[in-house]
Amino acid sequence: MSFIDTLTMFGTAIVVAPIALLGVEFVAGGRLFVGVGFLAVAAALVVAEHYIGVPGLDSALEGVLGVVAPEPESDEPTADTDEAEA
Repeated sequence: MSFIDTLTMFGTAIVVAPIALLGVEFVAGGRLFVGVGFLAVAAALVVAEHYIGVPGLDSALEGVLGVVAPEPESDEPTADTDEAEA
């Protein structure tokens, strides 16, 4: 699991937790239809995030992370390549 996958999982959990708790509260209060509806929405969000993912988020975050921490350039010879050539 990559760092970006972890971020999207936590983001989904932050959105889903209040919806699921509201559903549990409605079920416990006797409003079964509404409570099950909220629980179904929460479950659908989790399943959609897991199987579908967030389109475009990988490339957007990689672009931001690439600006913050760019990849080192490999054009410069290192001590390992100098020894291998000799």
